[in-house]
Amino acid sequence: MAQPRLLEPIFLVDIECPTRMIGKVYSTLNKRRGQINEENELHGTTLTRIKAFLPVNESFGYTEELRHATSGTAFPQCQFDHWALLPGEPFELNTKCGQVVSEIRQRKALPEQVPAIETLVDRQ
Repeated sequence: MAQPRLLEPIFLVDIECPTRMIGKVYSTLNKRRGQINEENELHGTTLTRIKAFLPVNESFGYTEELRHATSGTAFPQCQFDHWALLPGEPFELNTKCGQVVSEIRQRKALPEQVPAIETLVDRQ
């Protein structure tokens, strides 16, 4: 039997912030399944540039949360980078993948349960 999977779009987020705010930036990224890719101090300044991967679905409202957490001193820029496999099984509701499928089915007014294959196959 096939094992379907979902892919999700991932942003590359480029954040410039004062070095003293790095912990708050990391905290906001961790809450949203972000993964730190790179961190560099900008020479001659008190700023640090952080590059991280952030699922697009988790990015809504991120700028406001980051600006609030850092008192307006962090500036994110997002751009599409790649697709990544969404962890978990789409038919198990206790996984992130299953929750996404459930939310989509609710939004489209479909029954919560995915129909069994037997109900979809034409009989002759």
